[in-house]
Amino acid sequence: MRSLSYVELMTSDAITSYDVMLSVTPLNIPTRDSKLIAGISFMLAATPQYLNSLKYPIRSPRDLSEHPIFSFFSRNRERNMVLRKGSDYFPLHFHAHMRLNNPGGIKQVVMRSKGIGAYCPVYYYLDELANGTVCEVLPEWKFPVQQIYISRKDRDRVAVNRFVHWLIDYFEHCPGLVPPSYEGLWVGDFVDGVPV
Repeated sequence: MRSLSYVELMTSDAITSYDVMLSVTPLNIPTRDSKLIAGISFMLAATPQYLNSLKYPIRSPRDLSEHPIFSFFSRNRERNMVLRKGSDYFPLHFHAHMRLNNPGGIKQVVMRSKGIGAYCPVYYYLDELANGTVCEVLPEWKFPVQQIYISRKDRDRVAVNRFVHWLIDYFEHCPGLVPPSYEGLWVGDFVDGVPV
């Protein structure tokens, strides 16, 4: 099984060698079918210690420019660094103090109260949100949700079908993910940071 990252770097010949793939975009290859199975929701994260140490509270996305920001980086991710509150959009075009291509690395920095983690997957912080060791910053402002598609090449293989059904059920009940029926903003609704 191939996971979420780097599918865009694979040739169509390489893709056909996998029975099941998870990707953030549907695979438009004749030998495969793709289905949206969930979405990853993101947030701005910080510890209460960091937020309580601030001289001035963070009241709007513009205030973020005064703080150390640790953001997730991938080749296409930053174009989706947009927050939405109702019909208002705020592009996060700040210079992060550090960009990491692993959300776990951002979590380590956040947990040490060194600043604010941007584009943090909510499911990485479920325990910390529940026990109060992490807070969502500007919770009324939301990032677009990242789609997760499952793709398979052969519907006739019983073992593959069982696995796919199990995986879809698992994602449907996985805390921190949103269902395919989510009616909010998806990453696919943007082109270069602008809603379409």
